[in-house]
Amino acid sequence: MPLKVQFTIAFKKEAIAYMEDGHTPYNAAKHFGERENTVYDASIFYQWRKKKELIKEAGATSKRIRGGGRKPKLDELEDILADEVVNLRVDKIKVTRTFIRGRARQMAEEAGIENFKASSHWMTLFLKRNGFSLRRMTNLTTLTDDQLIQRAVDYMKYLGMRRPFLNLSKTLCMDETAVYFEDARTQTVDLQGRRHVVIKSTGFASMRVTVIAAVWADGRKAPPMIIHKGSNTNNITRQNGILTSHQTKAWVNADLLIRLVVVYVLLPVFFISLYALTFVRFILRWIDQLFPLIDVSPGKCLVWDSCRAHIAKKVKEHCRQRNIEMIVIPGGLTPYLQAGDIGIYREFKDRLSDLINQWKNSDGVEYTRGGNPKPPADHIVQTWVRDAWNGISIENIRKSVLSAGFNNDHLQWHISKHDVYGTRFLRAWENTGDETEPDSGGFEEVGQPDDIEDIDLDNDNDDDDE
Repeated sequence: MPLKVQFTIAFKKEAIAYMEDGHTPYNAAKHFGERENTVYDASIFYQWRKKKELIKEAGATSKRIRGGGRKPKLDELEDILADEVVNLRVDKIKVTRTFIRGRARQMAEEAGIENFKASSHWMTLFLKRNGFSLRRMTNLTTLTDDQLIQRAVDYMKYLGMRRPFLNLSKTLCMDETAVYFEDARTQTVDLQGRRHVVIKSTGFASMRVTVIAAVWADGRKAPPMIIHKGSNTNNITRQNGILTSHQTKAWVNADLLIRLVVVYVLLPVFFISLYALTFVRFILRWIDQLFPLIDVSPGKCLVWDSCRAHIAKKVKEHCRQRNIEMIVIPGGLTPYLQAGDIGIYREFKDRLSDLINQWKNSDGVEYTRGGNPKPPADHIVQTWVRDAWNGISIENIRKSVLSAGFNNDHLQWHISKHDVYGTRFLRAWENTGDETEPDSGGFEEVGQPDDIEDIDLDNDNDDDDE
């Protein structure tokens, strides 16, 4: 196969000028072939003459004209796929990158196009060529920009003051996140510039559980807890590395955080025999599951948002008695200051979504007489959460924690690099003197929703899936 020859724009312009003097493409190919001591195909010069206006507009050092280069492998089929995406979004149906790649492979197979893999790189170029971008569902903030920036500065100042007194291996960054079986992610491909992004619901939209997910500030994972919707059992059970409970609203309340839980531990009884074992019954609360009662050392801390369950008086009193410091992230700032929202929940929900979609497309889904899908069994959900949580990379956790204010370099914080608030935050941070004492009491003024009636998908921040 002959090597492909690449012509500069300068050479193409010279050839066009020669043809505009009255020479045909055939004569131009012969003329420049003799000059360059090579053989040129006249059809190349014919194509240049057809595109002479574009070539004249291109820079002299360019390698190709605007719109040049290898054409998309799907060619016309790509336009059909792009129209399909637009039509789905008009109907408010979620469109993911995974869906587009699968649909592209299907169309290529039906058209007899071989070796088309619909790679991640192709996916990125497809979005760019057709004016799409990955968008999050419309979210309305409750704080003005000035309030948000000032609260962020106050919180980071306070966290910086307390960091020297914290033991990172005993500092827990915790939050609860809703897991909707409709799809654990809240993003869809849509046209650039759309102000409102709405997604159509299906029969799975009403199914959900709540997951309490926590990581230690030194980068370790804490066991997750699943709150299933059902009758209150007043129990917290531990099995296969995860905690589970049932609540009427499947959401976190103060009683759950400090509820009594029975745990059985095997201990040797030396008075009878070195190998004899007996059951010793411990009464623990959820907080005490993560902070053992025998640990009386300093430096224990809980970093969480200002939802009502977290800042309830009895929770505060329990933490005070256990010598566990509470650092409350101001309401409205969790997407920028909370480790889970910065990066951890995105990976968690992406992994979880794949597992949920596999179940929805399998024979394991049961239906009612009316044709509506039944919720999955509790043990299936627990397997999803366990596998998705175990799959999160330690490096992601470490970076997210550092970006949430535990990095000594303020330029490496997530909010410092935020595309909307980053510049304003840095300006406010640098204009605030070190002698300024932040008011940590104001962090609880704007609460986070903690009841099921207050939660919807628009306020379920993960990642969030950037």
